[in-house]
This record gives sequence, C-alpha cells and structure tokens, in this order.
Amino acid sequence: MALVHQIAYAGLATMSVNRSQSTMLDANEMLDVVQETVIQSPVDVGLTILTLLIFSMVFSVRKIVLGFLWRKNKKNPTHRQWVRTSRYLGLGVSLLLTIPLWIDTLENIGVFVGLLTAALAVSLSSPLQSIAGWVHLIVHQPYRVGDRVQIGNQSGIVQDIALFSTTLLETETTGSGAQPTGRVLCLQNKCVFDKVIMTSAREHDFMWHETSMTFTYESDWRTANRSMHLTMRDILQQHHREERQRLEVSQRELEANDVELLLNDYISAEDHGIQITLRFLCGIESARDIKHRFTTKMLHLVRVSNSLSLAYPTRRMVGPAESKVSGGPSPPASPPVSPSTRTGKEVPTPQEKPKRTFTHPIEKIEMTA
Repeated sequence: MALVHQIAYAGLATMSVNRSQSTMLDANEMLDVVQETVIQSPVDVGLTILTLLIFSMVFSVRKIVLGFLWRKNKKNPTHRQWVRTSRYLGLGVSLLLTIPLWIDTLENIGVFVGLLTAALAVSLSSPLQSIAGWVHLIVHQPYRVGDRVQIGNQSGIVQDIALFSTTLLETETTGSGAQPTGRVLCLQNKCVFDKVIMTSAREHDFMWHETSMTFTYESDWRTANRSMHLTMRDILQQHHREERQRLEVSQRELEANDVELLLNDYISAEDHGIQITLRFLCGIESARDIKHRFTTKMLHLVRVSNSLSLAYPTRRMVGPAESKVSGGPSPPASPPVSPSTRTGKEVPTPQEKPKRTFTHPIEKIEMTA
C-alpha cells in the first residue's frame, strides 16, 4: 500500500515539473515574439522616449513661466489669452524640435500621410478655415481680448480667442449705450475672412455721439443753444478729467487734437420746430450716462424757463363746426316749429356744444364732443 502511494506522489511531481517547464517555454516564446515585433516595428522606441522627454520639458518650462507671470499680474484680464497662446506656442516648439528626429521614419509612411491629409482637407474644411482664421488673428490682430467689436450683425466685447472660435460678451447697439446684455456669443474664426469687422480698442474706445432737442418757433433758440452747450460742456469736462489718458490716445487716433472740436452744436429748422443737435466725444460705456445727465438738467431748465418750450409733431382733426367755417357741407337745418304745436313750456333752441380738447404726448387732437 505504501508503495502505491509513493508511485502516485512521484507521478504527480513529474506532472507538475512538466507543467512548469511548459509554462516557462510559453513565456519565453511570448517574450521572443514581443522582441521581434519591437525590432521589426518602423517606430523607434528610443526616438519615442526622446520625443516624450522633449514635450515634457517644453511644457514644464511653460508652466513655470506662467506661474511666475500670474504672481506678477494677478488682475491682468489677458492672462487667459496668454495661457491659451502659450499652449499653442509650446506645441509648436515641441514639434519643431522633434520633427527632424523622425524624418527617416516619416519617409516610409509619406504616401499614407499624403492621402490622409487630402481626406481631412475635404471632410474638415470648416475647422481648417477656423484654424487659418485663428492664425490671422494671432499674426495681424484685427482685434484682441478686451476690444469692442462688431462682426457682421453681432457686437460685443472680446472675452477669448480660441483655436476654432471667438467668444464675445454681447452688447447693445452703440446708439443705446453699448451696455452688456449678459449673453455670450461664440463665433467661428473663419468669419474674419467673409464678415465686416468694426472694432474699438480698449485703450482708445472713445467715439462720437449725438443728442438733440427740438424747441418751438416761439422759443428763444439762441438761449436754448447756449444752455445746451454749457450744460454738455460741464458734463464732458468732468468725464474727460476722469478718462484723461484714454482721451489723449483717442484724440491721436481720431485726429481731434483741438479741445474746441470735442463738442460741436448744429441747428436745423424742422417742420414742427427748431432742432439743436450736439456732437461730442466720449467713451462708449459712458455715453448713456452722459445723455441721461444732460437730458435731466435740460428738462429742469425748460420747466423753470419762460422762453423755452419743447416742440413735438402735431395733428389736427377738424370737427363739424370748423368744417362749416371752412366752406364744407353744412349740417341739415332743423324744421320750423309752428305756434300751434308749442306747449306751455318753451322748447329751448339748439345751441352749439362746446369743444373739448384732448392732448396727447405725441399728437394734439381737437374735435367737437
């Protein structure tokens, strides 16, 4: 019985040894296959490691530089644009350093790369145009981050310029003060090639604005002109003192060096009164506040003055009484009353009803009630 057990144990040991030897052979075969694959592969492992090291070094230097600049200029609004631009710059530098190392390897797959490039050019035409637009924005800079622009029918403040799109903080039209609406617009960069771009830079965003008031022909238009000019001049002097540096830059750009030319007044005769228009130079974001202050002061001045009255378009509707005077058809006369039909009470003769005048803020209508 003991002999049988020994034979069984010997058989099991032999099977385990054979099984371990076969496993070692399989592992050795797999290692040989991997080595042959790596050796026969067109990709050089050493070049791959060197490429990864170059990319790591370039982007590490970029991160250190951005951290230093961020500590120096924490409140700089263009920091986000610098982060994005430095990322693309780091990628370009890394490619310039690594492409010469792969020239021999790329020659073997040149045909494949050419066919792939042609297919991508056809299927990704719009993104490629946006990339070309981004290059145009970086090189020529038709607008930058912080500028107020109008691209086609869209206007806003440039928040970010990415590889494929430009982000705008939407603003109202210039006539209403160009105040931000709170909505964000995202435009493709390819629009710089087929859209009209109107821009005003952050350092010289002063523009010409106009405001006007109309007075009646019975008003003293000279007094009105002088009052409007003095009121606007006082408001502009305070605004120009607060924005002196930006004003000087804008004066050089707009060629308006004479201080007297910063405020001009024009007088024209309209069908309902004398219109006085003021043309002045101020910042875009301050235009609405300046017009508000000017209008408030002028309305108070007109209220306390006896020689000034505001004019507005009027319209008259002629009633029956006025049509009779003007020669129009008269209403039918009432039949005579005979003495026999009269009663004890005298019937009063019909009298003309008084006219009531209804006044509207825009139109003045007179009609017989």
